[in-house]
Amino acid sequence: MEYDDIIELQKHGINEETFNSYQVIFWPENFKEGTEKDPFFYSTDTVDIYKELRICNIRCGDITDLGKDAVYLERRDSAIWLGIIWVLEYLALPILLGIISNRLTAYINKESKKNNPLPKVHIEIKMKSDKDKYTSIKYSGDAKSFQKILKALEPGE
Repeated sequence: MEYDDIIELQKHGINEETFNSYQVIFWPENFKEGTEKDPFFYSTDTVDIYKELRICNIRCGDITDLGKDAVYLERRDSAIWLGIIWVLEYLALPILLGIISNRLTAYINKESKKNNPLPKVHIEIKMKSDKDKYTSIKYSGDAKSFQKILKALEPGE
């Protein structure tokens, strides 16, 4: 892990070894700003992807699995908030990307039928690229453009 990320874990009392025991970790949207006074929060979109990964037998966790409290927000706008997703094992990457892409397709189709603008996506994906190195992609923009980025990230592309 990068030095800043280790410091963040330690600041919140999270054990690095426990963190690394997962294939995918979902970080709350407000992880860096969150304190004991202000709860960490996730969108229900993140929770749904977490559940789908578990169904696929991917060892995934979130801040609650690491001993912290969190609240879950159901947003009423069309934006898709996914927070920070750590991919710690390459094997989980294509499954995660497929789940996100399928959900984006459903959102795009739903909003298109209503003649609404494309939903915005807010996400950061940190992928393990080497033993202790991570590649990070932070995106905030329209869903269709993000689908193209996901396609480019797929293994073998």
